[in-house]
Amino acid sequence: MEPTEGGAGAGGAGRGPGAVARRWVCRCSDPPILLATVEGDRVNLKVRDRYYHIEGVQGRVRATCPRCGQEHVLTLGGDQAPG
Repeated sequence: MEPTEGGAGAGGAGRGPGAVARRWVCRCSDPPILLATVEGDRVNLKVRDRYYHIEGVQGRVRATCPRCGQEHVLTLGGDQAPG
């Protein structure tokens, strides 16, 4: 599933100039369920009251939607476009 453009939080270390925060969502409901935000090579996750910022991601990131249980795969790194 490809991340969608959107405005996620401001600031943050690891953001390159011009990096746009994109929302990675599951569209099983309205509004969509947020899986993570993606900024360049950085994946931002919120799990309950904790925030995780994973930098330098190359390869695949897998997430399971907490509502419908569907697994989503995001491919990052190199010359590949996210999706």
